Amino acid sequence: MPDSRVKIMHVHPETNPLDALTARIAALEVRVAALEHPAEVVAAPREERVRPTEVAEAAASAVSEIESGTTFTGVFSLFGAALLGIAGAYVLRAISGASLLPRGVVAGLAAVYATGWLLAAARSAAQRLAATLFAATSILILAPMLWEMSIRFGAMSATGAALYLTAYAGIATVLGFRSVFGSVRATAFTVAFCGSALVAVALSIATHAMALFTVVLLAMYGVSELSPLRDRIVRVLVALCADASAWALVYVYTLPVSEQTGYAPVSGAAILCVAVLLFAIPAVSVAIHAVRGAQRMDVFTILQVMISFALLLFAIAWFVPAHGRQAIGVLCLLLAVGGYAAAYGPMRRAGIARNLSVFLVWSCALLLAADFLLGSPGAASVVLGVLAVISVPLAARMEARSIEVQGTIFLCVAAFTSGLLSYAAGTLAGKMPGVPGWAVVLIAGAGLLMYVVGSETRGEPVLRQILHLVQALVAACGVTALLTRGLVGLAAFVATPGVFHIAVLRTLALCLVAVALAWVGAHLVRVEMVRVAYAALALAAVKLLFEDLRLGQMEFIAVSIFLVALTFLSVPRLARMPALMNK
Repeated sequence: MPDSRVKIMHVHPETNPLDALTARIAALEVRVAALEHPAEVVAAPREERVRPTEVAEAAASAVSEIESGTTFTGVFSLFGAALLGIAGAYVLRAISGASLLPRGVVAGLAAVYATGWLLAAARSAAQRLAATLFAATSILILAPMLWEMSIRFGAMSATGAALYLTAYAGIATVLGFRSVFGSVRATAFTVAFCGSALVAVALSIATHAMALFTVVLLAMYGVSELSPLRDRIVRVLVALCADASAWALVYVYTLPVSEQTGYAPVSGAAILCVAVLLFAIPAVSVAIHAVRGAQRMDVFTILQVMISFALLLFAIAWFVPAHGRQAIGVLCLLLAVGGYAAAYGPMRRAGIARNLSVFLVWSCALLLAADFLLGSPGAASVVLGVLAVISVPLAARMEARSIEVQGTIFLCVAAFTSGLLSYAAGTLAGKMPGVPGWAVVLIAGAGLLMYVVGSETRGEPVLRQILHLVQALVAACGVTALLTRGLVGLAAFVATPGVFHIAVLRTLALCLVAVALAWVGAHLVRVEMVRVAYAALALAAVKLLFEDLRLGQMEFIAVSIFLVALTFLSVPRLARMPALMNK
């Protein structure tokens, strides 16, 4: 059996990382041996025992030096190595300028040289400073070479430059995957990938091959957004580069043909494919990470989806003029359905408020857009009115107040687009409009039905009170407008009504509505009806001052004052009924 006596060496703090790590390993061996043979450790000479504080200080110094990347002296060595790499690039540039070798050969050598520095950066991944400097050296070698070969010397086509850049980005991606799976920060990938994106934007502008380099950027954007290399810095920079390139591509090819001099012809279908890909990448990312993975969406992702979707809509509208409206409408409808399914399915179960709110806002806006793009304003208003009525029982069944919120929004939009609000304003002030259209009547009925179907409870939150108040206001506007127009129509059977007749009839309609709302609201314990009754009373008083007293005759003015006075006496009494006071 081998001698198990523990031999412990005295360790002094060293500045050399290797010696410190060796001491750390020795300290671990001592601890294991002490657990196994405590008596022998106690018997060991005092001078041979390890001082734990010295070992800890030495190990901490070594780890700190390794994590920081290098020692103070090594920083200068790294900068010197990077400068040597730049010097080698200038040597290749001089060879190319002197035509000592064919420029294609020099370009190949420069590409291999840049790739070599990228590999050196990946091998130095544990030292962040070294990886950053070597990766920056690599991209600083590649970028001028591609620029000069494709722009200055013309020795390389735009396609060749794009292939070189794609291959370089692919190598950086492979190295990045190795770093990620090796649990090491992918510093070299971050620097090389971001530099490649910037070079692609520059070459896209300089070579006028915008479509080619936009495709390269889209591929890089897909890698940065959908792969395990999903780093915040890389995502943001590559996405912004892809956005800028795609928007520039669409802008250039929407110009007149005479202003597209120097740009290769690109079909509208190809540009549409670019726009679709630019939107599909963040959309798929949101579906994977936010919907399926239940991760909280960041602000940049939200903005990126909206920016790319706006570009897609613009591209469809411009390059598909014959069917662009219908195509956008169908797209909005499909996205709205998918958004609602995701919001009230996995997102609601996940309970992430931001994700749910963003998807509901997107879905509501998309549904409104699809409604008006696929139908006439009147038909679209009726559809919104139906959705508003359905939203109340659906919200109660699903216990989702957000559904009623959206239903109220649909009702307000329908009241505006159908002409109900403008018709109500015309019946209560100014020139009396004619017979209302069918859309106005239907939306007025929808507003009344939506409020009647809903229920008010004691002590309900402020949001629900606001919803019910808005619904009651829309319903009251519709009822008052139709009642006023009906009274004027009945008066027309007797005589042609003048302005003073119309003023009295308007006051009568407002007073009747105010009293009816106060009485019904008190009996049914509907607080919002009583509040709208007071609003109608206030409107009648304002109308008395600015219309009846200004346009009416004495006898008609007296009638208007009498009606308003009775309403002022009746509404507060009705509102103080016991059923309502106990609410």
